[in-house]
Amino acid sequence: MQGVLQNVDSISGEATVQLKDGSTITIDLAQVDLATVSGVIGAASLEAGDEVTLDVDQEGHAQKVKAHDTEVKGALTAVDPAASTITIERDGASQTLTVNPTAKVEAGENEHATLSDLAIGAQVEAKVDAAGLVVKLEDDDEEDGGEHESADPIKATGTLTTVNADAHTIEVTHPDGTVDTLTVTATTKLDLEGPDTFVGLSVGMAVVTNVDPLTGALLKVQDREGHDKDAEQENSGSGNAEMREVKGTITGLDADAQSVTITSESGVAGTYTVTGSTQLDLKGDNDTFGALEVGMRVEAKVNPLTGELIELDVDD
Repeated sequence: MQGVLQNVDSISGEATVQLKDGSTITIDLAQVDLATVSGVIGAASLEAGDEVTLDVDQEGHAQKVKAHDTEVKGALTAVDPAASTITIERDGASQTLTVNPTAKVEAGENEHATLSDLAIGAQVEAKVDAAGLVVKLEDDDEEDGGEHESADPIKATGTLTTVNADAHTIEVTHPDGTVDTLTVTATTKLDLEGPDTFVGLSVGMAVVTNVDPLTGALLKVQDREGHDKDAEQENSGSGNAEMREVKGTITGLDADAQSVTITSESGVAGTYTVTGSTQLDLKGDNDTFGALEVGMRVEAKVNPLTGELIELDVDD
C-alpha cells in the first residue's frame, strides 16, 4: 500500500498518510524503516510530501512503513568527488553517503553545481532514495538568509620543503622562515604546471596557498609561476602583489627582527615583518613597534609575496 505523507507531528511521532484511493491513515513514525540509510542517527527525517509504502494488518493498522526517499540534513564535513561520496554530521552522528551520478546538486544560486562546488562546513540537505543513494543535494545555507559566517581565504607564498604522499600533507616554508603543515584533501584545488594531482607536488616547488581562516583547511595550491602570470594579468603590468587581509591576535613579537606573529581564531599563525613603510594605527599616541603587545586583536594587510606588513590596525 503506497501513499504520501500529509503531515508529521514531531512531538507525538504520528503522521498522516494519504493513500492513492484518497483515504488517509495515521501511523506511528517509530515504525518507519530507515535501514536503507544505514548508520544515520538523528540525521534522517520524514517530511510532508514524502512517498512511503505501508504494510497493513487485517485491521488496517500500519505494521511497517518504508520510506521511498528520506531527508538527511546536517553539516557537510567531507566531499570526495572521485568516489562520489559526501559525509554529513548532525548531533554528533556522522554518515558517509554515495551520490548517484544523476543526482541534482545545488550550491547557493548555482542550480547546476558539482560536488566540487560544495563548501566544507556548509549546512546541506540530501535526498536519499530506497537504495541509499543521494538523488538530490542542496546547500541549505541560502535558506538562512545567507548570514552564515564566511571569510576571505588566507593567501601566502612559499616553497614546498616536505611532501608526504602517505599522509597527503605538505610543508610550506614562507619567506619569513615560518613553516605551515597543510593537508591536501579531495576538495583542495590544485593548479600546477604539471598534473593537477598530489603527484604533481614536489619538494622545492614555489607555490601560493589559499587557507580557510575559519577552519584551517587548505583550499588551493598553485605553482608560483602560474600565480605570478595571473597576478600580472590582473594588475595590467603594475607589478603590485595583491594584498591579503589577516585578522587575529598577536601571539609573538621579535624586536630584533621587527616581526609580528598573528594567529587567527582557527589557529593558523603567520609571522610578518614591520618595515619603514608599514602604516601602524594602534589607537594611541605611540604608533610604533614598541607599542605593540602580545594579546592585541589586530587587522592587517600583508604582501603575500614578501611577508611584509603594509598596514596594521588594532581592532577596537
